[in-house]
Amino acid sequence: MFDELTEAQKKHLKKLKETIKIKKYSHLNINEPKYFSEKPYFYKEHKINNKFNFIAGYYLNNLSLCDDMIDYFESSSLKTEGKLAGNRVEKWVKNSTDLSFSVGSPQLNAPCIINYLNELKNIIVEYKLKYRYANEDKAQWAISEGFNIQKYLPGNRYSQWHSERGTVVNCTRHLVFMTFLNDIKNEGGTEFYYQKTKINPEKGLTLIWPSDWTHTHRGVTAPNETKYILTGWYNFIQ
Repeated sequence: MFDELTEAQKKHLKKLKETIKIKKYSHLNINEPKYFSEKPYFYKEHKINNKFNFIAGYYLNNLSLCDDMIDYFESSSLKTEGKLAGNRVEKWVKNSTDLSFSVGSPQLNAPCIINYLNELKNIIVEYKLKYRYANEDKAQWAISEGFNIQKYLPGNRYSQWHSERGTVVNCTRHLVFMTFLNDIKNEGGTEFYYQKTKINPEKGLTLIWPSDWTHTHRGVTAPNETKYILTGWYNFIQ
């Protein structure tokens, strides 16, 4: 199955197998198509993964996708003011420009979006390997609400502490995903309240975390730079 792997990839796979065994994840057969449909995935990890606080970070392998998605965003005529739940526009809370992608939308056929979702699918496998019970004994979950690309001009942010599940409307949300699409030199990251953690933007860094109040968070202002992110949710669908 893995005959075409390079030596570096084979070493990574060996290390991953050892890690799974050490962390008592030996119930997972890493060679099964259930976990690796073609080849094992190789994603650089963020240091947040060492804290085991259910926030995980992985870097996209193809960073040029970030540039492509920014270009796609800027060229789109479908951008709107950033909205809160209930389609409210409250710029003192969230001051952004958004481009929304709903399930079934023709926009999902853009090559950069297709390629991004393929990488995200692989990153989610990494998350499930790390946090077994995010997936085991759970109902089926998938991207069913869609997602957004968001642009924050210098000095703007999502300022309010919030979580991604807290009403009947969004109660099916399971996990959050967010990818920073550009590097920011000064601040501009995401801050988690209970974890006392602030994660700075790095191009291609994709964060996954639970949607509940335990991971209350907010955006941090980038005073001098424009920030782009892509963010959305995995929802229980049955």
